[in-house]
Amino acid sequence: MGYVYFGQVNHFALVKIEEILTKNQIKFFTKNLHESSVSAGWASPGATFNEQLLYVDKNKIALVKKLLINYI
Repeated sequence: MGYVYFGQVNHFALVKIEEILTKNQIKFFTKNLHESSVSAGWASPGATFNEQLLYVDKNKIALVKKLLINYI
């Protein structure tokens, strides 16, 4: 199974998106831009935004698009 980048998700919408994906048994993970920036040694670019990167199961990308059309 592979994952593909789906989009940047606002921190506040992420709770609802995670709920929708879990309910529909779609595997996913998020990458926190702030944590990535700090780990790399510079906090400014990723730290200034309140978003996370969303990666979803590549086999269910069409379903994810249909479910999350109103969130992304």
